[in-house]
Amino acid sequence: EWDGIKRQILTLHYPMDGIVIKIADSTYAESLGVTLHHPRSAIAFKFQNKTRTTTLREVVWQCGKTKLTPVAVFDAVDFDGISVKRATLHNAAYITEHDIQIGDELTIERAGAVIPKVTEYKAGPVRQPALAKVCPSCNASVVKKGINICCENDNCHGTVIARLSSDAKKSK
Repeated sequence: EWDGIKRQILTLHYPMDGIVIKIADSTYAESLGVTLHHPRSAIAFKFQNKTRTTTLREVVWQCGKTKLTPVAVFDAVDFDGISVKRATLHNAAYITEHDIQIGDELTIERAGAVIPKVTEYKAGPVRQPALAKVCPSCNASVVKKGINICCENDNCHGTVIARLSSDAKKSK
């Protein structure tokens, strides 16, 4: 019974984001065959992620190899003893499309019970723009390129470090 399974899962000492139910009779299971994606004798059920509501306090822009990446900083929310206070906002276009501003109310979930993710946005009573106006590393002006904001300084310390870090990872 489903309720009994859910009660058992709550007693586990590790997080789960779903279960897979399989047919126990291996001969019958094999006779069902497979699709391009999965065996027909098994089905996965994902649990609905827990959500928390909080307030966006700041957007920190991090230097990448070629672009700046926005990170939401919000009032900490607790997920089963884990305090979460940061999540990605992906890129400048994401912020613009959803009209996300500092002071807004955010709904956070832990995708797959691990990765913090912003899923909903509601205008707060007092709002301030969240887009970067200058590079956080070198204070050079920034330019919009497609969906991203990029530092205009080719010798920006932050982007140089990000490129070197990426190159070091590739050479391992």
